[in-house]
Formats: sequence, structure tokens, C-alpha cells
Amino acid sequence: MQFDSFANFVAMGGYGFYIWAVYGLSMVVLIANIVVPRRTMRRIQFEQQAFIARENLAEKKIDSGEEK
Repeated sequence: MQFDSFANFVAMGGYGFYIWAVYGLSMVVLIANIVVPRRTMRRIQFEQQAFIARENLAEKKIDSGEEK
């Protein structure tokens, strides 16, 4: 299917709104599939680092005799 002008291309024979809305929604889903796991991984890594730091601090206190 060829279009005579860019406006006709965007209009997509009267279905342009629906077609472009689906393209937009698809892009949002694709971007979310990239961003959400990265944010989750960063949060998990931060929590693990904090946990390890607390464990190391607790071990140092026990080794130095500063138990609670």
C-alpha cells in the first residue's frame, strides 16, 4: 500500500489513531521490559551490599569482643 502524502500515511486510511496508539503502547511495554529489571537488579545489589556490610560489621564486633 502506497500513500500519496505523509498525512495519508499518518492517517492510515482512517485507522491511524488506533494503529499509532498500539505502536506507542508497544514501545512503552518494550521500554518497561528493559527498565524495570535493571532497577530491580540495582535495588537487589544495593540490599545485598548493605547486608554484607552489616555482616562484616557484626563479625568485627564479635572478633574484637564488643558483643551486645
